[in-house]
Amino acid sequence: MMSRKAEIAAELRDEIRAGRYRAGDRLPRVADLEARFKVTTATVVYGVRILVEEGWVIAEPGRGYFVAPAPPAVDDIAGALTAIDQAIDALRLARARLLSNAARPGTLQGQAADGVGS
Repeated sequence: MMSRKAEIAAELRDEIRAGRYRAGDRLPRVADLEARFKVTTATVVYGVRILVEEGWVIAEPGRGYFVAPAPPAVDDIAGALTAIDQAIDALRLARARLLSNAARPGTLQGQAADGVGS
């Protein structure tokens, strides 16, 4: 289940992608987003910050939040996600090897479990 701040970010991101908000457009006021999503100010701000961190939105203190001139490159995001997935796979493989070696008699871990070498 997605957090409310992630839901807000996802919905606003989808609206930017769909063209509802274009580069340079001001997003609705925080108070309006609070009413729309039925959440607190903090939740709205955290949700919009996600978009700022991703490069979809620019925060202008005292003025509001605006759609960035150019959306983040989807290829960059996709490439980063692929790299993360590959790193996770490598960690899973290393973990499985460690667990396999630890369970085998004759390995340091296996010897300790068998009482050998004491």
